[in-house]
Amino acid sequence: MIEPNAAMIEERWHRIQEGIAIPHIPEFPQIAFRKITRLDWLISKDIEKEEIINLTEQSKKLKEQGRTPYIDALDIPHILDDWAEQRGWNRTEIEEKYSLYRRRIVFHAPPELVRPSAKKFTDEELAELTPEMKEKYQKEEMERINNYLDWVEQNTTEEEKKIRSQFFTLLEKRRELENYSLQVLARNYAQVARMIMCSVNSETREPYFEALKGIKRGKTPEYRNAVDRAIEEWENMDVSNEAAEFMITKWRQWEEGNEKDFLFL
Repeated sequence: MIEPNAAMIEERWHRIQEGIAIPHIPEFPQIAFRKITRLDWLISKDIEKEEIINLTEQSKKLKEQGRTPYIDALDIPHILDDWAEQRGWNRTEIEEKYSLYRRRIVFHAPPELVRPSAKKFTDEELAELTPEMKEKYQKEEMERINNYLDWVEQNTTEEEKKIRSQFFTLLEKRRELENYSLQVLARNYAQVARMIMCSVNSETREPYFEALKGIKRGKTPEYRNAVDRAIEEWENMDVSNEAAEFMITKWRQWEEGNEKDFLFL
């Protein structure tokens, strides 16, 4: 089985110690994410509060126009409960049963069908492999994943399949509701602001976005205006939606400490 070597694992540790992540995104050459600071959090919290005010005003206008206004995030569970009840479902029961099912599958899956995360290549490491090695690894992974999915289906009862289907239908509905939630939209906007503030050139460590270059970081009007301009810069970048979404995904992994900050991705 092809897997990362000791040098690659050591390099992952170095990246964590340096507080830097360098995602492989061809449409964002030489981009890196530095460690988040308290200042970044404070500024993004201000941005989130301001965005909630803006969205609240927009919501009022939508209501006046007879259009659907934004919803409060606290109302989402109640809306979901009503939506599920209309279909004869119990949301809490479905979520609990799915959790038990998922736990059983994870704990009982054959070891040979589950590649440990430390034995997976990151996207960045994969990009450095030779075409032959990359192809071989991808074939191994495709075969393993297909075998794993086959095993899951063979070991899932009809009742569990029903619960699984209902759970993912509810999840899709929740995401749909979150797209109209004041707090969720504001939180996502603030998260993008943190990503932009923490994006640097992987070689020079200078701000990646032009609007932030040469601007002293701090809770000052000058820096806040620069962040706003950088957000506009991000929104106007000529990149594919796939690349933009992938960058946000990579940022979330870094921000949330997912898999120990890229260590075992």
